[in-house]
Amino acid sequence: MPAPSALPTVWRLLPAAKPDDPTWEGRPIFSEVIVRAATSAQARVEAAKLARDPHDVFASLEKADPDGGFTNEKLYRVVPVPPEEAGEFGEGEPGVVRSVPAGISGA
Repeated sequence: MPAPSALPTVWRLLPAAKPDDPTWEGRPIFSEVIVRAATSAQARVEAAKLARDPHDVFASLEKADPDGGFTNEKLYRVVPVPPEEAGEFGEGEPGVVRSVPAGISGA
């Protein structure tokens, strides 16, 4: 089996839970997050950076879940963006390339 490519692939994170699902615990919900990453697991880690305030170094100590729910498979599913659509996002370093807040918070 060939080794997986280290080149970023484009991934789409979509809500997997309904907005009234208590698993959200009041977190902001994103209707879509597009991420460049080598794997779907790495895409979740990159997306989780959206939930972190880079100026609040102590925030992660106060939050039970500082990743905004992006690493929770019950809240977000990760699917590869089809190659014909992935070209729209160009090439580049791993990271979030587009995020669309739903404008609501979960239950």
